Amino acid sequence: MATVLIVDDDVMVREVVRTALERVGYQVVEAADGAEALRESQRTPVDVMILDVMMPNKGGIETLMEMRKSAPELKTIVITGTVDKDSASFKNLIQAFAVRRVFPKPFALAELTGAVADLLAE
Repeated sequence: MATVLIVDDDVMVREVVRTALERVGYQVVEAADGAEALRESQRTPVDVMILDVMMPNKGGIETLMEMRKSAPELKTIVITGTVDKDSASFKNLIQAFAVRRVFPKPFALAELTGAVADLLAE
């Protein structure tokens, strides 16, 4: 069974995404910020990470940078509600850290769960 790590400071987003992923058969681990995500990924190996960009304490980009040190091949999906995903600087960051997909908030759960399945099938 594949494990997905959801990293988002919004508890409702985590809950909705968790329910959708568990419904299709994935094991899910949650984290409310980047520091918690790093701790959780050390306890439980994960196959895919769904990562919010803007979070208190340790944001998504900083988390991604640190996560790449211990898990360089971790398949990552970024979700964002406040970042201009079309800006050149954001696109450069996404490319530099090998983010596989970007979903603006709000997003369709079916598309997100489909993206997770696609990444796991690679």
